[in-house]
This record gives sequence, C-alpha cells and structure tokens, in this order.
Amino acid sequence: AGFATSVAPTEAASGAPASASSPKAEAASLAPFALLSAGDRARLPGGIEDAYPVTRLQAGMLFHSQSDSGGALYHDVFSHHLRGPLDLGALQQELDAVVQRHAVLRTSFDLATFSEPLQLVHAQARWPLVSGDLAHLAPAAQEEWLDRFVHDEAQRAFDWSRPPLVRAYVHRRGPDEFQFTLALHHAIVDGWTLASLLTELFQHYLARIGKGDAPVPAPAIPVGYRDYVALERAALADAATRRFWEQALEGAELLELPRPGPGGSPRPGMVQRPLAIPAALSTALTRVAEGLGVPLKSVLLAAHARVLAALGGNHDVVTVLVTNGRPDVA
Repeated sequence: AGFATSVAPTEAASGAPASASSPKAEAASLAPFALLSAGDRARLPGGIEDAYPVTRLQAGMLFHSQSDSGGALYHDVFSHHLRGPLDLGALQQELDAVVQRHAVLRTSFDLATFSEPLQLVHAQARWPLVSGDLAHLAPAAQEEWLDRFVHDEAQRAFDWSRPPLVRAYVHRRGPDEFQFTLALHHAIVDGWTLASLLTELFQHYLARIGKGDAPVPAPAIPVGYRDYVALERAALADAATRRFWEQALEGAELLELPRPGPGGSPRPGMVQRPLAIPAALSTALTRVAEGLGVPLKSVLLAAHARVLAALGGNHDVVTVLVTNGRPDVA
C-alpha cells in the first residue's frame, strides 16, 4: 500500500462524466514552492529554486531503500558498449548541460527536516564523469571486469541529500569504442525518462564533437514534476476518487500466500531472485504477446496473476502494475 499512487478514474475507466474525475493538469504550471507551508519554506537552505513533497511512489522506494542493508533496492545500473569516438571533455560538458536543463537531475530528498518528506530542487549541481581505460585487456577480460564493476556499483548507496542521484562512468575499450555506465536511483528516473535522457545526451554529444546534426530544441513543457505531485495530492483528497476505488475494490480479499517451511522464513522486506529464461521460452512468450496484440509485460502480468491465484486458492487476485503517471497535457 505504501507504493500505491491514487489516480483519478478516467471517463473511459469509470463510465462517469469527465467532471467527476479528479482535476486535470492545467496548461499553466504551479509556481515554485506552491505546495509548501510557510513554515517549511522558511526552513529551506540557500541555493534551492523549488521544493515540493515526495510522491507516494517515491516515499515507498526511499523507505525500502533505507530498509535494505545491501543498498541495491531501486538502485539501477545500465551499461552500454558503444562504438564511436570518445571525447571525455565533450562528454563532461554535455553531462553538466543536461543537469541544468532538467530539474529532476538537481533534486535531492530530505525526509526529516520539514513537516513532511520533501524533494529539493537545487539551482546548481554537477554530474562528474568518472573515466577509466580497459583497452589493454582482451575483450573477454574486459567483460569480466565490467561485470564485477556493475555488481559493485549496484551496492553503493546514494547520498539522498546531494544531487544528482545519478553517477556516470566511461571506460575506453579500444581506439573507437567505449563502455558507458549509468547508475541512478529509481526515485528520480523511470524507464521512459531514462530512454529520453540517453537519447538527448548522446545526440548533443555527437553534435558537439562534429559527428551529428545539432538536435532540434525540445519544446517547452507546460508542466513540471511539482504539478504531478499536486495532482496526486488532489486525487488523494478527492471524495469522488476515493468512492471510485472503494467500489472497484469492493469485496476484494487479502491474498495470503502459504508460509515457507521450517527454517525457510524470509527476512522482512523485499527479496530479489535472478532467474534465467531459456531462449525458447522467451521466443514463445514474445510470440504469444504479438498474437494477442499486447505488450510482453501484459502476458507476464497474466502469468503472475495466475500463479498467485493458484497459490492463494482464490480466483480473484489483487496485485500491482507499475505505470507512468504523467499529467494529461499535450
């Protein structure tokens, strides 16, 4: 429940007129600090250009991250083997530029100083690039070294009080190839954001070193993350939204999974288990998804629900699906 984001029912989902839904984002963004109390605003440190509460999803991620002694929960590491020229100075300049363009990369978290957990947008933040050279190693040795490096990086916790909550590493692998590794905390970046970030970063980098056209300037976005926070809070306070979910979940029962056997009691919290999917099964799953015209994620969700139903002995299953919550603004 700590992870749940209460979202407004849409006209299509609820069958109700649009006016019965929670407020949608307006074209004009809220002013900076608009969601803070006067007392919290007075306690802000210098160098902060905006601040607003954390979302329910962020709060859940931060809670579980803090509870995890290994430090790997919601700490994502992505490593890419790239072919092309490596100019460390140009890449550092683009990292600095992208931090200034995007407030989320200048965001830190403060969970204790204010009347509620807040995220603080700093006016300035630097994203240092850490570099290394693996060109002297054979390709197999490079892969082995990088596997260890990614594993170790995933265990390095972030200091939530210091932005950006991302780290960048580049390792030269040859005359015209390098490895780019990005570590980030999931509380500030989702999959959609990550894809956009990497595309933007390397489009600008290639243009800077004369290997690509200058990117078309991105259009001004009429809303910011504070507007999403405001919409979530409005939905949580909205009686119509609460009635919608109470009716949708009426009669739902808590699924109680069987307890482990003697000596098999798991520790509290979340447990991750890596699982290798055979190539033939992966291909078959993809074929099923294509035949149904749905994403692979939907097929896996159906399988997940079927297993829960079997384990719990109940035909009705209440589970969770993660999706984005971007405001309904063009």
